[in-house]
Amino acid sequence: MPDKKIGVAVFWAVFISVVCLMNFNEVPQVNKINIPHLDKMVHFVLYSIFAILCLWSINSNQQFLKKAVGVFLFCVAFGILIECLQDYFTTTRSAELLDVLANTFGVVCGILLTALFKNKNKTSPL
Repeated sequence: MPDKKIGVAVFWAVFISVVCLMNFNEVPQVNKINIPHLDKMVHFVLYSIFAILCLWSINSNQQFLKKAVGVFLFCVAFGILIECLQDYFTTTRSAELLDVLANTFGVVCGILLTALFKNKNKTSPL
């Protein structure tokens, strides 16, 4: 039976996909929010959580650094894929380099937070 942790990471990937491909122009509550660079902050948080969940879901005896590099590459590639999907398959969204950068910084932050937590709590399963 597959590990339930992987299901959580997959759920989060699906959630990111849906949120990033949705048309928010027709949601009046969203249009009323006027916070500069809010979308970049959302990308940062989504991908920080994604990196943490991916690291948490990997059950292996690999060194943390090897897992972190793999998670970094996977999450960044996933973010680039979502940006491409926005550009090619939606009419209300577009690919943005700043979104990719926000995603990447989010992934790095998630990995660093996980490493910090891992070092503080030596019994962590990460």
